[in-house]
Amino acid sequence: MIPTTVPDPVPPSPLPGAADWRVVLSWTAALVVPAVAGLAAFLVGRPASAPLAAILLVLAVAVVAWVGGRWPGHLSAVVAGVAYDLGWTEPYDRLVIAAPEDVLATVLLVGVGMGVTWLISTIRLPDIPR
Repeated sequence: MIPTTVPDPVPPSPLPGAADWRVVLSWTAALVVPAVAGLAAFLVGRPASAPLAAILLVLAVAVVAWVGGRWPGHLSAVVAGVAYDLGWTEPYDRLVIAAPEDVLATVLLVGVGMGVTWLISTIRLPDIPR
């Protein structure tokens, strides 16, 4: 029987520790990018900017999924949901949602973010580790 080896999903880097920096950058981006997108939408003004916030947050999740892969993208979707809850659902600035339609909007935002992450990580399967 011929032994088989599984190729390393991350190509070797000419710089020592470069793969570690990519992992750190991916997880940091998962926390920071949705927060920055939420802040950018917040500067437009609430509550009128809720659709804009949802679009920006999903785009932020897509960017993190493209750069970081599946698990940072999933974390980014959850952070985006928390940012949406804090900024665009009443009572504002609390992790409480009063209206049922806001619960639905937040759950859909996280669900769409997870779906976008799955789609992007499936498309980029050979490029980045899972």
